[in-house]
Amino acid sequence: MNYIKRICQFCSKEFKIKEWRIGQNRGKYCSIKCRHKGHSSEVSGNKNWKWNGGIYMHDGYKLIKQRNHPFCNALGYVREHRLIMEKHLNRYLEPKEIVHHLNRDKLDNRIENLEIVSRGQHNIIHNKIKFSKQY
Repeated sequence: MNYIKRICQFCSKEFKIKEWRIGQNRGKYCSIKCRHKGHSSEVSGNKNWKWNGGIYMHDGYKLIKQRNHPFCNALGYVREHRLIMEKHLNRYLEPKEIVHHLNRDKLDNRIENLEIVSRGQHNIIHNKIKFSKQY
């Protein structure tokens, strides 16, 4: 059985692998532990083939990766319209403050299209719109 010396792509340690295993896309890592660590570093952030700059869409809103934001979601994202309003006000928004899109376009995040309202005010605005369409 022929062995080939290789260098681990994660920890740079030298190791041996059976020659026939190289054809199976093996021989990059010295151990399963290094393989897991190597794969997680390969596929996270801008190395991931699906990476789009830390932006993704959810429920019609554009979310931006902001892991250090105090009100980010579990994945580290914040809705873009909230970030724009925070920058405009030069402070973080409270969770109870709702940013309303005046023209109802969730992707139109120009500051002139945004206003801060309470949850109750926001519900009133959307109920008026919803009920006016029914009659």
